[in-house]
Amino acid sequence: MAKIADEVRRYVDTRPYILEALEKGIANLSELSRRIGKEIGTDKFNAVKAALRRYKMELGKERRTKEKDIMSLISRSSVKVLDSISVIISSKEIEVKSIAKVGVGPNFVYILESQDALPRQKDYILKSYSGKSAIIIHSDEHIEKVTGVVAYLSSLLAQLGVNVYEFLSCYTETVIVAEKRDAVRIYSILSGMSM
Repeated sequence: MAKIADEVRRYVDTRPYILEALEKGIANLSELSRRIGKEIGTDKFNAVKAALRRYKMELGKERRTKEKDIMSLISRSSVKVLDSISVIISSKEIEVKSIAKVGVGPNFVYILESQDALPRQKDYILKSYSGKSAIIIHSDEHIEKVTGVVAYLSSLLAQLGVNVYEFLSCYTETVIVAEKRDAVRIYSILSGMSM
């Protein structure tokens, strides 16, 4: 029985959409048990369903605690929007005045406050885009102890149908680069959490 329970947990843990449906209590456990049973190669429907029920109860408690911690953190955070920003992805370091710079492997990502700041050294630029908005979330140092903040924000953006050009999370700063039209919605939702 423990073997089936372990296999069920492994199966659910590697499928975020199923994990979320269980956490929220919106999954049809009978149908899910049948499907998982087929996937893991067992016909012990009742054992699979029992494992799902137990796991669902554990997940529900964890989810409520995580959400409470994340919402509390966001409510204490400041949110601002920078409009008309540009992003440059370069194969070498370049001299440019940026609000954020990240080295990723052999490449560098720069976020600039305006398109006027685009550099003259074009040889190393792999990609650039302008006319975007940056949503900057400044949190307190407690963010390092709260698990799931980036996952929560990513999931929220996906639910809103927002295409994210860049997502940077470093220490107390989280920067999301998106279209201008989406920035207003994101700002409204995040600042509404701080009420």
